[in-house]
Amino acid sequence: MDGETKRILIIDDEEDLIDVLTARLAHLGYQAEGRTDPVEGRRAAIQTRPDLIILDVSIPGWSGLELIQSLVHLPHIQNVPVFIYTNLRDPELEPQAVKLGAAGFFIKAVDDPRMFQKIRELLD
Repeated sequence: MDGETKRILIIDDEEDLIDVLTARLAHLGYQAEGRTDPVEGRRAAIQTRPDLIILDVSIPGWSGLELIQSLVHLPHIQNVPVFIYTNLRDPELEPQAVKLGAAGFFIKAVDDPRMFQKIRELLD
């Protein structure tokens, strides 16, 4: 890394998953924080200007795809990579997410190693 700790924002309604990801990312040298509410997550993205956002698609109150759309058009967020991290295995979901601006699409548990490798590629 370039000496500055990279910040990662996790937006997911599963608090336990946020805790696991935060600990794992901290072990890799990143500063991670999470939000379970999509409105708070969007606000945190605007205020903290993370280096990467990990976003679940199925969040009560607001879909992850809607959240991507609202984030990628903000001037100081539009260049921040957004990863979709979901349990949904809908074959149409990944192309939709990429079209909206997602930099990566990963299935929870199955793609963990691949996701962490991609994080390192983007941030280190």
